[in-house]
Amino acid sequence: MAVYKVEKDELVKVGENLEDMVRSDWADWENFEDIFLGEQLKFRLYDDATGVYRLYRREEAKRPDGELPDVKYIFDVNVDGSNFDYILVEDSLPQFLAVMRMLEPLAARQVRLEAEFEKEQNRRS
Repeated sequence: MAVYKVEKDELVKVGENLEDMVRSDWADWENFEDIFLGEQLKFRLYDDATGVYRLYRREEAKRPDGELPDVKYIFDVNVDGSNFDYILVEDSLPQFLAVMRMLEPLAARQVRLEAEFEKEQNRRS
């Protein structure tokens, strides 16, 4: 796992895991989405491109002080089915669009794999 941010339309690694970037008493893997991202950091699931990424958007009015202060979006990118990397995006349309461009080939690949899998299943039926 790794954590990246966007600089000049490129990813720059800023850490090994998300939990090391916030208060140590907040890291909770058992309830990662509900407790850690949701209740503590105030992010909500905004988009789910199954098998490719999940996008979390921060609720503006409820940002916790000092915890990922400039981050508005977190992309949870599915690297290989069991490993995930995170991309932190500020409140910046150019940064957001740069990440979407980076993820587009992965999304297209996922669609192609699903179509090939379905075609193979239909052939076997």
